[in-house]
Amino acid sequence: MAAAPYIGSRITLLSKSHIRYEGILYTINMEESTIALQNGACCAARTPACLPAGAVQQPCPTFTALLGTGQDVQGHMSGRQPD
Repeated sequence: MAAAPYIGSRITLLSKSHIRYEGILYTINMEESTIALQNGACCAARTPACLPAGAVQQPCPTFTALLGTGQDVQGHMSGRQPD
């Protein structure tokens, strides 16, 4: 499986709702088209430069585990393989 070398890597996913999820890739289930992350955070995909003047970026909520569907991912996944 092409994803196998990235299991255990820290990755960033961007959802179609423009939510950025960062965490450790736990598993990918090709039959059910799901992806699971662990020990991460999710944030609105805005950078501080995109915020209105005077607005303070809120801290990102953290999660222990997150399961999402492939249909929710906006086609880009970046990762760093574990050492």
